[in-house]
Amino acid sequence: MSNESFVKDLKAIFDENPQIHEINGKTYSSVPLSVVEERRFSADNMRFNSLKALVTMIKAESTNFHLPLYINVKSHTEVTVFDSLDDRMERQIPFTAVSDGCPFEFGRGYDYEAFVIALRSLFVQNPDLQRLLELLSKLSNINSVESEDDGITQRVTASTGTSLNKTVQASPIWTLSPFRTFREVQQPASDFLFRISNGNRFALYEADGGAWKIAARQRIIDYFEFELADEIKKGNIIVVG
Repeated sequence: MSNESFVKDLKAIFDENPQIHEINGKTYSSVPLSVVEERRFSADNMRFNSLKALVTMIKAESTNFHLPLYINVKSHTEVTVFDSLDDRMERQIPFTAVSDGCPFEFGRGYDYEAFVIALRSLFVQNPDLQRLLELLSKLSNINSVESEDDGITQRVTASTGTSLNKTVQASPIWTLSPFRTFREVQQPASDFLFRISNGNRFALYEADGGAWKIAARQRIIDYFEFELADEIKKGNIIVVG
């Protein structure tokens, strides 16, 4: 196609006047029409590993977005921040915080040393944990373990070579607080079933049906309501979850 023909066709397109008709209560146009949208810019989503970082960013940059900002506590390990709808009914999601969660593997059997190290490094040091560590100390340096479980209490007989066997009563339920949510909030405590297998393996099983997750989410909400109290009072921040 020659340049002259192209220009002629292009001129014909722009010179055409669209006709609008009402037929049976519906509006029709003689030519397709589309809106030329204004170019919009949006913020990149920034990801953090702490609630403190979210608070810092919200205080520093909240006025750059459509207020109010919403803090959505999606779970015990994830929080997102999004702004209000703009005139195109769109939102920005500028900030997200994701917790590392708990590396302890519940339901898995650990050997003695790995189990003690995990209890000391991955759990809040509360009274029940101290008592569990004291119980475990009685089972150190053993050659074999035989357990008798009546469904209420696990009776463990530990053999230490040529020495006399010793019997230890192991309570089945312990109230512990693993690090399972953001470190800025108090870790929720919940019940765990403690079991010792015949292969000298130690394991914890979650025994509260996941109720701790509700407590963790509420503590995250409480954290934001305290740290951003002034912004919330002004109506610039709304915490949901």
